[in-house]
Amino acid sequence: MTACASAPPQAGRQPDGQSEQAVARQLDQIFAAPITDHAIWAVEVKSLDTGRVWYARNPRTLVMPASNMKIVTLAAAAETLGWDHRFKTTLETIGTIEDGVLRGDLVIRGGGDPTINKRNERATAVFDEWAAALKAAGITRIVGNVVGDATAFHAIGLGQGWSWDYLDAGYAAPASALELNENIATLSITPGAKQGDDAPLQLAVGSGLGLVHHVSPVRPEHRPALASSACPRGAGSTSPAPSPAMHNRPRAMSRSRSPRSTSRIPHSPRWWHAASRCKGCPKKNRCG
Repeated sequence: MTACASAPPQAGRQPDGQSEQAVARQLDQIFAAPITDHAIWAVEVKSLDTGRVWYARNPRTLVMPASNMKIVTLAAAAETLGWDHRFKTTLETIGTIEDGVLRGDLVIRGGGDPTINKRNERATAVFDEWAAALKAAGITRIVGNVVGDATAFHAIGLGQGWSWDYLDAGYAAPASALELNENIATLSITPGAKQGDDAPLQLAVGSGLGLVHHVSPVRPEHRPALASSACPRGAGSTSPAPSPAMHNRPRAMSRSRSPRSTSRIPHSPRWWHAASRCKGCPKKNRCG
C-alpha cells in the first residue's frame, strides 16, 4: 500500500511507544479483516521527517501496483517539477510570412500538457488562443502543412506490465506529448427503430474521428457487448493525412439499451490534428 501524508510539525511533539502501538493495532485490524483473507498486503508506514518505521507488514513483498501508484507518481512529479510547473506547447514556423501568408509549415510542438480536454471547454479555449497568437504574428493563411510534433515522449506511451486484453479501453490510453481529451474518444449508440435497422452512432462534434459502421440491433434478451478501437487511416501527422476512424463491432445490442464506449487513441498527434481542423469548420461540416 502506498500513501503520503503531511501536516505542520508541532513543537515538542514526538510519537511515543504507546501511540505507535495504537496505530499498529488499528492497521492490523484493517489488514486482517476477513474480507481480505485471500489478499496480500505489502505495507510500510514511516515518518517523512525522521524515516522511522511506525508499521510494517510484508514490507519487502513485491506486488503489482494498482491505482495508488498515482500517489507516488504525483509525489515524484511535484518533487521534480514543482507544484507551479506549467506544461508548454509551442507554435513554430518553418518558412516565410508574406502578406499574412505563411509559406511553409506550422509545427505544434507538444510538451505533455494533459489539460487540453473538454473539461470547462479547455481545448476550445486553447485553440482560440493559438488562433489569436497566429493572427497577432501576422499569419492568416498557411500554404504548407500543420505538423503535430509529439517526439518529446516515447512513442509507445504504455506502462510496463499493462495487460494486452484491455489496451483498447479508455482507461488504458497511452500518454503522449501532444494529446487531446486524454487520448480518449467516447462513442454513443442508439438502437434502431426495429430489428435489422442500423444503430446510429454518435461522436462528439469536433472529435476529428470518422466512423466505420458495423452495428445493428438484436433481440432484447441478448446482452449488449461493445468493443471498439480507433484506427487512424493514412500515415504521418501532417495536414494531408485523412481523418482517423473508429471501428465498432458490438457482438449484440438490445433496442432497450443505449451503451456507451470509450476507446484509446493510438496515434494521438494525428487525432489531435484532425480535431483541431474541425474546430475551425462550419458546424454543418464538422467531423463527428
